[in-house]
Amino acid sequence: MKVDHRLTTNNRFFIRYSYDKTHRYNPAFLPHGDMGDTFGAGDGNIKGQSLAFNDTHSFSPNFINEFRFGWNSIKFFMTPLDYGENLAEKMGIPGINLNQATSAMTQMNFQNIRNLGANSNQPLITNQNDFQVFDSVTWIKDKHTFKLGGSVTWRSREILNADTIVGRFNFNNNMTSNCAGTVSGCTLNSSTGFDVASFLLGYATSKIRNLFDASTYTEKRPEYAAYLQDDFRVNSKLTLNMGVRYEVYVPWIEIDNRQSNFDPSTGTFVVASDNATIAGVDVGRYLQTYSKGDVGPRFGFAYDVKGTGRTIVRGGVGMFWNFTPGGTSSSKAQNPPFLQSTSLTASPNTNFSPNLHVSDGLPAPPGVDPSRPPSGTTRSIFDINFRDAYTVNWNVNVQQQLWTNYMVELAYSGARGRQYLLKGNPNEPPAVVGVTNSNINRPYITISPLLRDIGQVQSDGILNYHALLVKLQRRFANGFSVLGSYTFAKAMDYNSDNDGQVTVTNVYNIAGYNYAVSDYDIKHTLSVSGMYEAPWARQKWYGGWQLSGIVYWRTGLPFTVTQAQQLLSVVPWGPSQRPDTVGDGTLDNPTIDKWFNTAAYKSPADNTGTWGNTGRNTLRQPGQFNIDMSLIKYTKIGPTTLELRCEAFNLFNHPQFAGPNSQIGNAAVGQITAMLSNPACSLCGTTERNIQFVAKLSF
Repeated sequence: MKVDHRLTTNNRFFIRYSYDKTHRYNPAFLPHGDMGDTFGAGDGNIKGQSLAFNDTHSFSPNFINEFRFGWNSIKFFMTPLDYGENLAEKMGIPGINLNQATSAMTQMNFQNIRNLGANSNQPLITNQNDFQVFDSVTWIKDKHTFKLGGSVTWRSREILNADTIVGRFNFNNNMTSNCAGTVSGCTLNSSTGFDVASFLLGYATSKIRNLFDASTYTEKRPEYAAYLQDDFRVNSKLTLNMGVRYEVYVPWIEIDNRQSNFDPSTGTFVVASDNATIAGVDVGRYLQTYSKGDVGPRFGFAYDVKGTGRTIVRGGVGMFWNFTPGGTSSSKAQNPPFLQSTSLTASPNTNFSPNLHVSDGLPAPPGVDPSRPPSGTTRSIFDINFRDAYTVNWNVNVQQQLWTNYMVELAYSGARGRQYLLKGNPNEPPAVVGVTNSNINRPYITISPLLRDIGQVQSDGILNYHALLVKLQRRFANGFSVLGSYTFAKAMDYNSDNDGQVTVTNVYNIAGYNYAVSDYDIKHTLSVSGMYEAPWARQKWYGGWQLSGIVYWRTGLPFTVTQAQQLLSVVPWGPSQRPDTVGDGTLDNPTIDKWFNTAAYKSPADNTGTWGNTGRNTLRQPGQFNIDMSLIKYTKIGPTTLELRCEAFNLFNHPQFAGPNSQIGNAAVGQITAMLSNPACSLCGTTERNIQFVAKLSF
């Protein structure tokens, strides 16, 4: 709903309100859940609202003020399959179904087969509210157009979310291998043992649970921004754009101080208070220091080389700041003692001692006790010197008009990102040859012996990006238009997924072991689109035809070769171990049955403390080729127009394969068994041909 009103000839405003409510139920591949392999499985309710007010006042022809106020609210309530059914209790697994929030099925995590149980992060309650006040002044003076403005944003979020609220039992091959039951001195035969056998015998490698009180917590923070910009028209050929922006992103605080952060000097968690200190630094309720010098200069230009408008050179460079922590992994309320974590591993040998039984369930949660020694795992601690990320973007392009309706463009763009969010683990066990119990070498084992993995938000990530773009365009004329573009690009970073669990491998050598092309890097991309309107009988009932289409081709995304056998001095923590590379992993004629040369990789001779030498993202998945077409018929019926549309996506049903199984030691390694997900949405299936018919009546 929108209302526009003109108060005077110099003053007008509008008010707009929108409301949306969505309910969906999404089943999983397995009747009682597959531990999140089916994204969003369960029952979901989403309600969104927004309110916007805009007032524009012209004090004079060259002086204008614009004021804006906005409010956005979105509320999520997601519940897993079997919510309220207490299935774990009914199956004889005690200590799982404690209340309504924990009433779904517990999780069974396997090494070789599909997992079982409820989704990790449900039930999920997230109620977000944002208020923003913005004001901008525009002043035109001679050849200059000055803009000065600022904004204040107040953000709040009410959350109930824990990754393993119903607990997780982990199973692998070791508990039924040739070394099962041994304490030391056994050489593992990788062809022995089976995780399903371990499960049937009830022998878990580890048990974990992360639990909160059943009520939500509420966090708030403000953002401040101010900017100054000058668009300077030097002459008829040259225009300069100069500006600077200043921003302050204040960290989240919880209204009742239900937050904590890790103190590396003591190995304990510090609860938020006005006088909280960590490692001798006054951090207060924020539990960290934060950036107060985010200044971003910008400069751009446009130059008409001959003054005819046919050859234009444009370019620019700017520094852009961003508050990178997102999702619940940015919430210090997700830490102990508010996070009640349970983490149990088999003993005396974490890999081979079959004495952790499913039938024993999980012990009672420890409760919220700030004096309790830290234990278990958490993913939301912050480096107290965490800083906002910044990116320096630059580009230059040349546009040349050819003939009347054609234009060709050549462009280069680059980006240099620093202080990007990276999730580390200060309590990761170091890789030590001969050690098979990962817990004995954790950095905080002597002062916090029950503490396990602690995902830390750090500002150590980087991004380097370069791209060359060539574009040819024919503007719509005589019923025909076409646009073709080609991009050659490369993006490199340490890690591309940092919202959630720690996914970077070997935190003791992040740069040397992980710097590679990004997970989303696409080397070559070609896209051609066109539209043709039939010129004949446009006003007749049998005329009015239009044909359009898009041809899209790209090379494949990168992937990393891993191995089933983990590094014993490091497991059960973190990402998979990588093998050694002993040959060329690519094949001249790859097939879906053997996409890469699996013989080029082998496990390191030592499986206790030696990382494999295979790099990150060294191979590529299949590329993608797709043709979409649409045929439209317009028919005039008096004052109305009937539009009939037939649209075909992936017209020729070209197979678009996902990546292969890349785990050395897995029976399916090298095989492709899935299709690419539909880019329209995560729940829209895969990319097979889809034809739809649409009718639209305009009057």
